[in-house]
Amino acid sequence: MLLVFLPLTDGLAILVNSLILGKAMVIIGSLLGGVGAGFINVQSVTLLQELSPKNLLGRVSGLFESVMVAGQLTPTLLLPLLIRDAPGLLIFFLSAAVLLFALTLLAFFENQKEEKNLQMAGLDA
Repeated sequence: MLLVFLPLTDGLAILVNSLILGKAMVIIGSLLGGVGAGFINVQSVTLLQELSPKNLLGRVSGLFESVMVAGQLTPTLLLPLLIRDAPGLLIFFLSAAVLLFALTLLAFFENQKEEKNLQMAGLDA
């Protein structure tokens, strides 16, 4: 949820006519987004280490990090080639915030459904 603040505050900072307030919004969004990214990175790497077979841990970790970097760089490199008249920064940041928020809600409700299923299975067993 904290990652939503990064594109949201960046998009809103474009709307603000004050340079000082815009900078403050970007800094706050970056701090909150950084905390959220820290939570996600630590949890995903911990799960990866716990669930991977010990003899494949190095390969799995290397593949995971490679895919993460490729996923971050590919849109940046391909977007100008695919879209000649790319939308403005405001539309980009606000749409990224909406998509991240929707993904967060989807993950939350899927997690709630899974917990409910586990509880029901525990009661039946």
